[in-house]
Amino acid sequence: MNKSLFIFLLIFSFFSFGCTGSDRQTQTTPNRNNPQTSSTPKEDGDTLKEAIEYGKNGQFRYIFSFKRLDDQVMNSEDFEYLKTNSPVQVNYFLKADKGLYAVACSNFPFEEKHFTALKKRFKVEDHSDKK
Repeated sequence: MNKSLFIFLLIFSFFSFGCTGSDRQTQTTPNRNNPQTSSTPKEDGDTLKEAIEYGKNGQFRYIFSFKRLDDQVMNSEDFEYLKTNSPVQVNYFLKADKGLYAVACSNFPFEEKHFTALKKRFKVEDHSDKK
């Protein structure tokens, strides 16, 4: 195969396969000063187990699930509180079990001040792989 045909096929492959949509698109943490980005929890029909597995398959070091203390479905105020009181570097917020849980996936640790604030409103479970 000649070199130019190979290069053309390589470029075509990048555009064909690299730009396709996905059910699980990356939701990065927004720059708090940039209102155009969003870290609204992803609308997933996933179960808690599937959301945790997604975080583990993404090789995130820290995976935490959050559930309201009254066991009710989370509302927009709950998610705003969760985002405000979590480290700004959280890579993903996923909804699970139809909004009953939120799952935070990050490569950056939560500090005690985060847990102190979050435990006022949520049951917190650590699903991180212990190393």
